[in-house]
Formats: sequence, C-alpha cells, structure tokens
Amino acid sequence: MIDFLINVLDYIAHNIYSPYLVFLFIISGLLSFFIDTDYAHFYANYKDYIFSFFFGLLNISIGIILLLLNILHTRYIF
Repeated sequence: MIDFLINVLDYIAHNIYSPYLVFLFIISGLLSFFIDTDYAHFYANYKDYIFSFFFGLLNISIGIILLLLNILHTRYIF
C-alpha cells in the first residue's frame, strides 16, 4: 500500500504538478467564489450562485491539495 502511495505521489509530482497550476486553481477558485457568486446573487440566479460557490471551493481545495502533495513529496520521499 505504501509503495502504491509513493508511486502516486511521484506521478503527481513529476507529471502533473507545477507551481503555476496551484496558483491557477487557487486564483480561479477565488474569482469564482467571490466575483461570480456576487454577480449571480445580485441577479437572483440562485442555481448559478450555488454552482459558482461550490466550484470555487472545489478549485481552492484542489490547489491546496496539490500544494500539500508537493510538500509531502519533497519532505518524505527521496
């Protein structure tokens, strides 16, 4: 099980992860979370409000998870 986890972390760190990707996820999540929700709430599009709210949270959480995976990979896997 540990070998599988190490292989997954290696794959993410070498093939998927880049510092720009983390900032892209976090910035797009913040834009969706704050700007789109205010716009949708102002025009009473509550379905769009809920969608942009959860999409913003999803993007922010993906960015934080990628950042934590990179920290785990550099600290604990040699």
